[in-house]
Amino acid sequence: MDLERLKVQPWNEEQLKNLFVEFEFNTIGKRLFGDDFKAGRGYTSEKPAERKEVTGELDFTKPPESAPAFADLKTLKDVPHDYLKVRTPEERAQLLDRLRKSGRFALAIECSTPDPRQACITGIGFAIEPHKASFVELPREESERAQVIKQFGALLAEEKFTVIGHDLKRALSVLRWAGTCSGAVLFDTMLAHSLLEPDMRHTLQYLAESLTGYSPIAPTAEGNELNLQSEDQRIDKVCEEADLALQLKAVLEPRLREKKQERVFYEIEASLIPALVEMEYEGIRVDARTLEVFGKELARQIAEAEKDIYTLGGGEFNLNSPKQLGDVLFDRLKLLEKVGVVCLPSLRHGPHSTLDILRVRRYIVRVRRYFG
Repeated sequence: MDLERLKVQPWNEEQLKNLFVEFEFNTIGKRLFGDDFKAGRGYTSEKPAERKEVTGELDFTKPPESAPAFADLKTLKDVPHDYLKVRTPEERAQLLDRLRKSGRFALAIECSTPDPRQACITGIGFAIEPHKASFVELPREESERAQVIKQFGALLAEEKFTVIGHDLKRALSVLRWAGTCSGAVLFDTMLAHSLLEPDMRHTLQYLAESLTGYSPIAPTAEGNELNLQSEDQRIDKVCEEADLALQLKAVLEPRLREKKQERVFYEIEASLIPALVEMEYEGIRVDARTLEVFGKELARQIAEAEKDIYTLGGGEFNLNSPKQLGDVLFDRLKLLEKVGVVCLPSLRHGPHSTLDILRVRRYIVRVRRYFG
């Protein structure tokens, strides 16, 4: 036996990168190979290999074909784009006119904090065409800022317009606390993707990389001050978000149609966004006295259920302990045979079964936890 061959060897970087690209291991890839590594969400740097005729025989003499070590993900610097800053009242009026004529636009909000109730809107990005967007920087003076928000917010209130965005609930919540209500038709790319692929991630970065082969600007860490970013970085980030939402709509909308989920999306999912925004804005009126009485009634029912369980179980024990509960059910009450076959006669003790009472108690405890 050659002991040298049993020593730990350095990993094969090329094969490891190929594996990370195949299975989209972005995070661990960055840890091992640096921040420049991109696994790609299905986008690769080379064209797929041509199909070869299968002969039924395996050739072990040729080395395995290697997959690309990096994904072919473009960034903002690789894509021609036209992101403009809207500065003057005249430029704002021209943008408003273009938005009205278009009838549909994507938007993105820049604000001072993630909390909609405390957020101060500092800029709004609009996109009508792919790779083109406008950044409206809001005035610092409060009354002037409110006037600009009112001008653009009027578009959101009209039913004839279609508003596109990623996580529109957050954007509309911020605008609602700034005095703007929404009545337009909404297309939320995050919501659309969650309907199409409920088990996958729905971040803007994931959608952009997996559906368009584009890696967006990394999100700013929560709590960072706006003044830590340059003006160009701010404009690019907000415009890019609106631009990507517009492009993603073109990808996701046909898929909703193919899966016959358009009606569910527009009439149920998207229609709930303004309702949720209003609920969070207005709040919910709670009768504290009624909740107190309800809580006491639930506590009484829980105590009765526990008393019945202790009687059937032959004594008190900790109902929240899986071990003690298992000992009572399986050892003391013999609800299951050793081979795992349910012993039906032993499930019943009087008018109620132990399992039924346990289920009732668990349900009441949950209700009390939420409302009591």
